[in-house]
Amino acid sequence: MSTDDASRALARGDFYEASNIYSTLLAADPNNVEYLMNRADAFRQMQSFKKAIFDYTTILSQDSHNVEALAKRSLCYMEIEKYQPAVQDIELTLHISKTKDIRNKWVQLAASQRTQARSLATRQAQTPQEEFDEYYLTLYRIHLDGALRSDFGFDQFYQIRVVISNEFWLFRSKDLQPYYPVNLEFSIVEIQEETGSWVENDRFRVQVHPDDKPVIARDQRDCHVRISVAMADGVTKITEKLSEKAWGKSLFLKIVASGVESQKHIVGVLCLIPGTLQDDADPLALVATYRWMPMQSKNLIIRELPDAIGTKIWDCAIFLTRYLEDRARIFPNFLRGKRVVEMGSGTGLVGFACKVLGADVTMTELDEVLQNLQANLKINRNICGEEPDSMRATMLEWGKDPDPSTTLLKPPYEFIVASDIIYELVVIEDLVKSMVALSGPGTQVLLAYRNRGLSEEREAVVFAEFEKYFHVQPAPGVNPSILYNA
Repeated sequence: MSTDDASRALARGDFYEASNIYSTLLAADPNNVEYLMNRADAFRQMQSFKKAIFDYTTILSQDSHNVEALAKRSLCYMEIEKYQPAVQDIELTLHISKTKDIRNKWVQLAASQRTQARSLATRQAQTPQEEFDEYYLTLYRIHLDGALRSDFGFDQFYQIRVVISNEFWLFRSKDLQPYYPVNLEFSIVEIQEETGSWVENDRFRVQVHPDDKPVIARDQRDCHVRISVAMADGVTKITEKLSEKAWGKSLFLKIVASGVESQKHIVGVLCLIPGTLQDDADPLALVATYRWMPMQSKNLIIRELPDAIGTKIWDCAIFLTRYLEDRARIFPNFLRGKRVVEMGSGTGLVGFACKVLGADVTMTELDEVLQNLQANLKINRNICGEEPDSMRATMLEWGKDPDPSTTLLKPPYEFIVASDIIYELVVIEDLVKSMVALSGPGTQVLLAYRNRGLSEEREAVVFAEFEKYFHVQPAPGVNPSILYNA
């Protein structure tokens, strides 16, 4: 095996093979910095963060001023929630760069992580560990590694891989440590359109292969299991496959992951039959996952799609939804009867929450995200009650005037809501321009913001742009706990 073999393995994304080759090379040359760095990078890509930290540390034992190893080690510390060591590595990287006048992408990487690392380190020091763990658990979600079959046959076993992950589709075993082992339960459900609730479909039952255990073991993020769908006792089978439209309604596979000794659980729902719920021409229906988000007396059902930024729920949307709900408990008329526009709606979670709280809501997105947003609008029509026209979605490209012949926007609005829409400096001027166009005297903007790698200087530029037109301050009544400090 040679360095060329290792480089080719890295280039094609075979990090396991690359790490093995570099391990063989390091056996003959244990202090080779290039081999250590490349093996550490492979470990990091494999999410073997502790192994990567070991190799970066070995490099730093030879050269304590290696800013690349320091910056990369700080990323690994962030992933395993060792925020204080991450801060120390970042500060040392920036100190070395200043004294030695080093300017490269590793220094820039450290600078971009500085604000978030400091914030998380401070928060972790001030928050009881059990509350910190609870925070992360509530943000986990279930999905499958691949779509369900579209021709699910009765009494035939199909292997699926159930994965638990956070918003980045990453996983920290420490988050689930108090809940291991995690049991998986499967059932077939449908949507009760009147209430928007999931209801068990008693015509079918899900069977797990007798040789498989539907359990996610300690320190694991996934479980391979074979399942089949069978008719319930006494129910006549009218077709040979579950995908036949003769069954009428949309059917879903519901997966519940719960700790053995805990009431905490994560729920994921995946479409088996698009049926009446989706447009028949929608090719994405079978790769979608659905999250059930109870809110007051309503149940929000949010469709997410893999591999797209705008079609999944980001944590900030959950934070803002909780904030709105908490404010409405104290001030019941907080949003009731108000005209609200959501910018960068994504899946529409925040907009739907505003509707549940009594607002007239217009959600906005780019064309490429609008199809999934419209699908969620269709699913959640029940929350409109006797006001079917009080919730809508329309296209909005920031910085440009909407087409008056097609837009549903009618400014000014009393509230503008948005979550996690600040991630690139180049969009800020256009974003603020559109916000101003949608505003009037007295408009309130509620923005859930999470630093997505902006340096302190760039972050200051962002808020300076807002302050040209808006008075910026923490939202009233924000709970200072970890749940809102994104």
